Amino acid sequence: MNSTIKKIICLIAVLAFCFAEIPYALVANADEKDPELSSRCKTVIEVNGKETTFGTVGSDLRINTKIKFDAATDLSAVDIIELSVYVQDADALKNFISDDQEFGLYFSSNSSRETRNRSSVGISGQIRQDGWNTVRVRKTDFAGGVNWESVHYIYLGFSNETNVTLPASLAETQVKYKNVCDIYSLPEITDDDEKPAMPEYDVTVSESGIKTKTWGEKYGYTADQIYNADSFDPAIDLSGVDKIEFDIYIKDYVLFKTAVTGKALRFIMASGENRYQGRSAYDFADQITVDGWNHVVIDKGAAAVSNQNGTTDFSAIRWIGCAFWNGANDQNPIGSTAVRIVNIGANIAGYNKLPAA
Repeated sequence: MNSTIKKIICLIAVLAFCFAEIPYALVANADEKDPELSSRCKTVIEVNGKETTFGTVGSDLRINTKIKFDAATDLSAVDIIELSVYVQDADALKNFISDDQEFGLYFSSNSSRETRNRSSVGISGQIRQDGWNTVRVRKTDFAGGVNWESVHYIYLGFSNETNVTLPASLAETQVKYKNVCDIYSLPEITDDDEKPAMPEYDVTVSESGIKTKTWGEKYGYTADQIYNADSFDPAIDLSGVDKIEFDIYIKDYVLFKTAVTGKALRFIMASGENRYQGRSAYDFADQITVDGWNHVVIDKGAAAVSNQNGTTDFSAIRWIGCAFWNGANDQNPIGSTAVRIVNIGANIAGYNKLPAA
């Protein structure tokens, strides 16, 4: 066999290897950059974290993510804990979670065994995508018997490890965490807080907006606190506009996104004698993307609910507000944290006239 033929055969072999199907686990994190510490990090609890897999098919659920601190760590002053969690297959994890099974963050104050004297909080609801996810929890959300003044272990794990084995969908997939911090909280809203500039609207509804500044302790209509308490008199004519716009302040985006998962948050307009009559409601939670101020644009023709308890007369809107549409009587994870809605207005033909930056 001459040298040219040998080179051709070698080249074919190399190409065959390159185009062969590579196992997902080898490439899952190829372009995934490790996240940075939060800019709101007050105290670093654990920066490096730990990387492992969920295990093999049929193995027990005690995944090896534990880290023992060099010395007992006092976390008694911690308020909000933020960390970055990497899950290779978020859907597989979500499908494994049930009423009897949760994936959580654990702290233990036992110096020799992490499963004793521990407290945990579920975090599966904050694992929304493959790869890195920002998880944020309040220390008061943890349940268990950890002594926060003398913490020895941190780890991720499952709530029910007894007589439960790992499904094939999670086997050999990656899980890791890092950048565990005690973070500064955003401030509550006061009347003197600086708000965004009022846009140039075709129709101005209210610059001061909805003045009550908390979500309320429960979902549903107990959150009516953030309705405008008084009907507009005279009524506002919005019949000729296409878009309703406003600015909304969110104190904690991550907790907010967890709270609204599976529960519609809607902007509501009503023309009846009260805020329940002649109303239409619009989903907008997906337009809230950051801590602090977010600008929301509502398409008047795309209501999630139209003409409830009578036809909505857009030429005579008397009530404008915001509420969780479902999940009434469920405890609200964001509770009395800050929210504020200002700069409510409307535009014709969807022309957004936000002031220049």
